[in-house]
Amino acid sequence: MILDEPSSGLDPEAEHEVHAQMRLHRSGGTSLLISHRLSAVRDAGLIAILDGGRVAELGTHETLLAAGGHYARLFRLQAAGYQEAPRPSEDIG
Repeated sequence: MILDEPSSGLDPEAEHEVHAQMRLHRSGGTSLLISHRLSAVRDAGLIAILDGGRVAELGTHETLLAAGGHYARLFRLQAAGYQEAPRPSEDIG
């Protein structure tokens, strides 16, 4: 199964359902998932990070995070984007 950005344009709930169904149906087989959303590939058996058309990093989510390279930097940036920034308190009156 080859999937190229299968959840782009979906809301978070629909994206979660798509990825849950993909995990269910790919069990026991080989699949290739192309995604800019690193949370989508987090549970993959092997992740390849491309840079300039070449494989720059290869490993599991855990090993790539521990290596501290491109994947780790991009994963932290994307994760930070999902965290809500504190809002300054408003002075009413």
